[in-house]
Amino acid sequence: MISACVQSTQIGIASFYDEGSMKRKLRSYFREELRDAIEQGARCVKFQYCLSLLYTFHGESDVVVVHGRLDGIRASFWYTLGTAVLGWWGPYGVISTPVFLVVNLFGGNNVTIEVLATLQSDA
Repeated sequence: MISACVQSTQIGIASFYDEGSMKRKLRSYFREELRDAIEQGARCVKFQYCLSLLYTFHGESDVVVVHGRLDGIRASFWYTLGTAVLGWWGPYGVISTPVFLVVNLFGGNNVTIEVLATLQSDA
C-alpha cells in the first residue's frame, strides 16, 4: 500500500496544514520534499474508521502528512467523527469502535518509517 504512494517521481499524499480552517488540502510531494518534511518533524500517518449497521466495515485512510499535533487533529476529524457516530451499530463495531477512536485521538498509525524505507528502496 505504501509503495503505491511513492512509485512515481511525484507522490500524491494528502496534507492537512491549512492554518485556521478545517478544509482538507490535497498536496503532492516530490520525493525530496517528502524527505525534507520528515526531517523537519512531519509524520506520515494513517487513520482508522469503522462504519456499522448490520455488517461492520472498517478500513484506514491514505497516507497523510501531518506537521504537528493540531494538524493531526484536523486530519483525523472526519474519520473520528464518522467512527464515533456510525461505528457502534454492528456486532464487531462495539469492539472495533473504541479501539479505532483511541488510535485516531492519539495521532493515528505512524507509518513514517515504512514511507522512508520505500523511498530509499525505490531511489
